[in-house]
Amino acid sequence: MRKSFIFYRTFFNAVQHLPDAERLQILMAIIRYALDEDEPSLPPHLLAVFEVVRGNLDSSKEKYDRGKKGGRPATGLDNGKPKSIQVSTTENLNAFRLSQQKTNDNVNENVNENVNVNHNDNVNDNAHVTCKADEAFIELYAVQLQTTKNEIIRLIDFFHNHCTLTEKAHPTIAEYKRHFNHWVRYQDVKPLEKKQPWQDPDAYEDEWRRKLGKPPIQR
Repeated sequence: MRKSFIFYRTFFNAVQHLPDAERLQILMAIIRYALDEDEPSLPPHLLAVFEVVRGNLDSSKEKYDRGKKGGRPATGLDNGKPKSIQVSTTENLNAFRLSQQKTNDNVNENVNENVNVNHNDNVNDNAHVTCKADEAFIELYAVQLQTTKNEIIRLIDFFHNHCTLTEKAHPTIAEYKRHFNHWVRYQDVKPLEKKQPWQDPDAYEDEWRRKLGKPPIQR
């Protein structure tokens, strides 16, 4: 249980276009998760919004937990100073020779093992395909960044190429999405073309009703 948490502007951007009732529902879910770790029970479209901010909430909690523990405990101290360990030159030399021998014997095995681990822990390709097929994911970012769905798809492809060029591996799809959520905030996004009032009268009327504090017309 925590007494406070950081509320980022991206949270506000993610919920500001929702109706008042749904905005309150998602904000309360964020607060309960951040303070009491309560998993939200939300409709699918609101759960998609929550998943966008979950990464920042989890990261903030990890920093908070590390701060409560006070960092790594000090060991091997003698009156507040590191203890000195007396080891003879012969022992040091023998230990060095033994470690070198083990390193040479296992170098090929270690290389093969690391290659297999990196291959198994990298889900970039699957995550890329999953994100492009997730309509709710694409629509959410289109609304949040005030751009088109095609622009979000372009950014997903751009992000995938970025991960490939930088050799950035992601162990899970959720980690891939969290990285995308952080990366996309620093990109140049093509803004949604603003229509004139006579081009979209319904949107124009809804915008004025919103400024007057009235709900949009149900069509």
